[in-house]
Amino acid sequence: MTTKNQTTIVAEKGKQELFITREFDAPREMVFKAFNEPDLLMQWLGPDDLEMEIEKFDNRSGGSYRFIHKMCDGSGLTFAFNGAIHEVAEP
Repeated sequence: MTTKNQTTIVAEKGKQELFITREFDAPREMVFKAFNEPDLLMQWLGPDDLEMEIEKFDNRSGGSYRFIHKMCDGSGLTFAFNGAIHEVAEP
């Protein structure tokens, strides 16, 4: 998948929410599938110089996720990201 437009991020001061908007040059069913199948998600959710592990991925309204990124340089450094999924709407 390729993108036509730049990614936009809106994070308002004083709020704990942010909105990330991306537009892909691909059918929305394909983009939705890529966000729902862990093997596909790991193929394009970067960065490329880190190894990604999906520890938890409950991609539904009210679900949550936890991704772990490991440095590929042998340093042993890892970075974990987790969050709540507020809403998932199938195309």
